Amino acid sequence: MREEGPFEIERAARALNEMRARIKSLVDDRTRMLAAVGHDLRTPITRLLLRAEDIVDPALRRQFIADLRNLGGMLESALSFLREQSVRSEVVKTDLSSLLQSVCDNFADVGARVDFVGPLRCPVDCDPDQIARAMTNLIENAVKFTTERDWIEVRTEAAHDSLVIVVADSGIGIPNDQIPRIFDRFARADRDRARETGGTGLGLAIVKAIVEAHAGTVEAESRPGMGALFRVRLPGLQPARPAPPAVVDVPEPVAAATTRGLPAG
Repeated sequence: MREEGPFEIERAARALNEMRARIKSLVDDRTRMLAAVGHDLRTPITRLLLRAEDIVDPALRRQFIADLRNLGGMLESALSFLREQSVRSEVVKTDLSSLLQSVCDNFADVGARVDFVGPLRCPVDCDPDQIARAMTNLIENAVKFTTERDWIEVRTEAAHDSLVIVVADSGIGIPNDQIPRIFDRFARADRDRARETGGTGLGLAIVKAIVEAHAGTVEAESRPGMGALFRVRLPGLQPARPAPPAVVDVPEPVAAATTRGLPAG
């Protein structure tokens, strides 16, 4: 707030600015502390994984390794969430169609049926790394709740002063009572736990953080018996306009200049 105006207003604005600075410093310190603790936990988890290989009982060994890998996955998800909240977006000119096609191809390479439907080229100004991360998380979520017979489609749609990216699938869908909290941190569907598909409930929270960093919104729809649909709306993310062609003074051809005024033949 601007610290100007009458004495009482100026003093109140100064107090609010100081309070904001203290709260921001507190949050930043907590985030750095959690990130440091999470980073330091990687080493003992790796050591425990190596030592678990020496367990003689095969069933017990598998249980130990599964729990440790689950713990490592939870740690990586938490660190990723902290990184997405602390890293600033670097907006560059990006071919969104090429980026989305590349993300879909990565899943197709491991056997998932993921198709991209959109224009051949769609140049936009955005942070390509974060948009790719958000789309990867959405597709990973769709893969967990689909089978080999189901399909996953990623497409772009033009809307008024915005660009919409749709991720749809033909899987089991989302229970309607869980849609309002599906983007909350550590929120996991009951079916997710029942099927033991893994995850920590941070994937969609990261998607929301990335989209909001681009001043956009993300919403989910449940289609009973027809899967789920996620719609990412990015206001202002219109196709980038190409730079106007430079005006260059073309010199008159030498031949024309030397023959001007001479008789033909």
